[in-house]
Amino acid sequence: MRPRFRCDALYHTPELLAKHKEENLPYLLDVLEQRYASTPRAYVLGDGISYVDYLTWQMIHDERVLEKLESYNPNFNKFSDALVQRENIKEYFASSRYYG
Repeated sequence: MRPRFRCDALYHTPELLAKHKEENLPYLLDVLEQRYASTPRAYVLGDGISYVDYLTWQMIHDERVLEKLESYNPNFNKFSDALVQRENIKEYFASSRYYG
């Protein structure tokens, strides 16, 4: 099994990782929530999914904060729910290629 890239690998000390999770991550999540709140559609740029949406979801997934978002980010959840219901994404998550 190949190793997964993790965002915390970018922070070389536990202190830097803690600072990131306490300061940077909440700010980023608020920005994403505001952006997804600004559109009635599920995706950030309109009716169709874009590269920006994939990158956003991957970053949140790699930060391991998806579960936390469910409780206080309803607009981001609208996007996340739409993304994971896409047929090719569902197939990938169910496959052995997905490492969670």
